Amino acid sequence: MSEPPADDELTARRRSRDEAGLQTVEARAGGEQHLGYAARDFVMCGLPFKRPHGQNYRRRNGEMLLEIIGSEKYGLPYGQDRLIPIWLATAFFAAGKPTDGVIRFRCAKDILRAFGLCLDGGVHLKRLRERMLRVFYSTFFVTKAAAPSTSDGPTITSVSYRLMKLVRMNLCDESRRHANQYSLWQDSIKLDPTFADELRAGGRVPIDLETVRALKECSPALDLYVWQAWRSRRLERDHKGPTSIPVFGEGGLMAQLGSEASSQKKIKSMLRGWQAEIQRVWQGCPNYLDHTCERLFIHPGNAIATEQRIPTLPGVSTSPPPAREAAAGGEQLVLVRDDVDSDDGS
Repeated sequence: MSEPPADDELTARRRSRDEAGLQTVEARAGGEQHLGYAARDFVMCGLPFKRPHGQNYRRRNGEMLLEIIGSEKYGLPYGQDRLIPIWLATAFFAAGKPTDGVIRFRCAKDILRAFGLCLDGGVHLKRLRERMLRVFYSTFFVTKAAAPSTSDGPTITSVSYRLMKLVRMNLCDESRRHANQYSLWQDSIKLDPTFADELRAGGRVPIDLETVRALKECSPALDLYVWQAWRSRRLERDHKGPTSIPVFGEGGLMAQLGSEASSQKKIKSMLRGWQAEIQRVWQGCPNYLDHTCERLFIHPGNAIATEQRIPTLPGVSTSPPPAREAAAGGEQLVLVRDDVDSDDGS
């Protein structure tokens, strides 16, 4: 079968985006939002929007520096790869924060379902494989400077980690499996202990998964939404009043988001568009750009208004069925860190 025309695919994506936006608005109005989590390090310093050149990436936010070293073979994570850390953080809590750090789930396609990406399972499963490889083989270095408690100066803390230590996923569409082969609930991902401990210790930001689905086609708007969700929540939690951040300059909004556009006029146009997308799906968003698009004003507020305490994701459970020997056949994605035994996390 031939590939659909590009115009048809674009129309389908726009229709999907509009439907997701409507669902987001209805879910918020009905108090039925779905809780998700973003890892705080990637809220403060986001991944690249476009495929970067080389294997090194740096992004600074105030006293925090994020450096990513990618695989020479698979490259650096970018674009919609940012959905993988969101899924990992959310699934970790949906699975009950397992002490061994292993997330057991029904099948790979449920990762796609979580973000409304299962329109064409074969194509998206292939893209999922590529994203998992880029994220798995990337190493993240986070350097933070804390305010000085003595005259010796600020305390510098540096940590390096990967997000995952082990991945086992069957990338065969479940419609092609035999029901009597125990081919489901065999997939598992073991988080890096440093990443898991950071999530347990509060290194995550609550977000609305419906909004993530609605903004997934525009990585800058998604990053800007998650960043605002974090900043507004902090102001409300700490009982502080509104604040603002400059759009340009060192430490400004665009320096944190990482846009590579050079023209301020173009940046302002893009930023207005991203903020309009956010306000379309986050109705009641308290934040806004000034009329010159030179500052973004942040007010206290909650991006997700729900009583839900434990996230729910397709195919993830706090009590998954007992692990059984996986059926033979189908494309398997097995990734193991060099410092992990091959039978770890089974």
